[in-house]
Amino acid sequence: MLGDSRASGLSLEFASGAYQTSTLIGVFRPVFVLVDEEMLRPGKSDLLDGLAHDTRTPGLKVILAVSGGNSLPLAGDEKLFDGYITKPFDCQDLAAFLAHINVERVAEGA
Repeated sequence: MLGDSRASGLSLEFASGAYQTSTLIGVFRPVFVLVDEEMLRPGKSDLLDGLAHDTRTPGLKVILAVSGGNSLPLAGDEKLFDGYITKPFDCQDLAAFLAHINVERVAEGA
């Protein structure tokens, strides 16, 4: 559903796991990272912790994509992500959601 992002003004890159995510972040340097809750290991927040503390992208906003009707995963780890969006959604829904998140980009070397 997120394949055609041109109309929404989003530029998307996709990763299939934590290692590929880390590699793409180093190259792409995104403002937002959207993590599907299904990528998270039960009871583990390794990926979110790594994203929250990645020095290559200060100010990175981490958003969880969660299944409707489910409680938020990782209760108690809310400090590791900046918001969540309920699946299913399309690029227009995602763009509207992201427009409401305060972004403070930190200059490199600051």
